[in-house]
Amino acid sequence: MSLILYNLGWMSWNILLAGLSVLFGYLSLKVKSRFFHIVSTLVFLLFIPNTIYIVTDLAHLIQRWNSVETWVKAVISLQYLIFIPIGFLTFIYSMKLLEKNLLKFDRRLSNRWILILMNFVVALGVVIGRVQRTNSWEIITNPIKVLQNLLSTFISIRLIVFSLMLGLFCSVFYLSVREKIGVGERT
Repeated sequence: MSLILYNLGWMSWNILLAGLSVLFGYLSLKVKSRFFHIVSTLVFLLFIPNTIYIVTDLAHLIQRWNSVETWVKAVISLQYLIFIPIGFLTFIYSMKLLEKNLLKFDRRLSNRWILILMNFVVALGVVIGRVQRTNSWEIITNPIKVLQNLLSTFISIRLIVFSLMLGLFCSVFYLSVREKIGVGERT
């Protein structure tokens, strides 16, 4: 029972962080003030990795699977069946908002190559968060740690490969649903 409650706590926190990406992405499109547009866009960009990060939390399920009773497996499976789609949905919606922001700035920025590049940046953010345990807000509260973790990621073949694979996954996933959600032009 404690595992179920523990999961509920960190899952709720991760959903909140993913939701902040969507919220600030939406605000970045709606605010009229240039200052608030810049601030909301920067916060939005910092929190996008939290959306797809949720999918990497499946590792917790795999780690704990053999150590819990059958009824607990059923409940935590249900938790993940709710939790993981939220990560995918917030990722899709955040990328859609990012693309709308890019279109608003310059129509050429919504092409597939820019989106692929952005997905690799998001993947790098996920790796820094998942492996290096760096939080989005630490770019402001502890920029030295962020820089150190970024550099140590770039010198690790394992982390580079993880970033590239996740970036490829994010790109293929988003580009495959992009036209279905009505963003951009066919490029």
